[in-house]
Amino acid sequence: AEPRRFRHMVESTTQEVWLTDTQRRIHYVNRAAANSLGYTREELQGLTLVDIDGTGEAFVRQARERLAADVAAGRRPQPFEVVHRAKDGRLVPKEVLPTLVEVDGVTYGCSFAQDISERRRMQATLAAAETQLRATLDAFPGWVACVGDDVRYRYINDAMARRMGRAPAQILGQTVEDV
Repeated sequence: AEPRRFRHMVESTTQEVWLTDTQRRIHYVNRAAANSLGYTREELQGLTLVDIDGTGEAFVRQARERLAADVAAGRRPQPFEVVHRAKDGRLVPKEVLPTLVEVDGVTYGCSFAQDISERRRMQATLAAAETQLRATLDAFPGWVACVGDDVRYRYINDAMARRMGRAPAQILGQTVEDV
């Protein structure tokens, strides 16, 4: 009963689950992992991570080496971002949390992944909005300064820098008291 419940849980989650061998060959993916790339599970099994990686073999090898080094040093593996190539050719950015597991005396890479396309879109939207806001504030003829909770200058427009008689680089990051 317990293995059946576990399998149901892994297959029902929206979190992607990947199991790979030391040659980076895919041994198991859950439904979420296969669906994220438009493959069936059977199509993915037997492929290598290099086959679906949008950035190439060197990145896959570095990620595996970083995981092995973390495990050997007793550190908790850190999440990292990858880009997978879907069956239809689309590139899908993902955040991956890797670990190593031993099953019947064989070591596998076990990764939990999630699509971060929406996060990337939101970051791009925020960056564009910040660029537009900075351009607007830079063009504003009045003095504008933004100070963080730590009372350090985070932004000043050109008019404020001229008023203070310093280049912006000499002011940013400084405390109000220091300036």
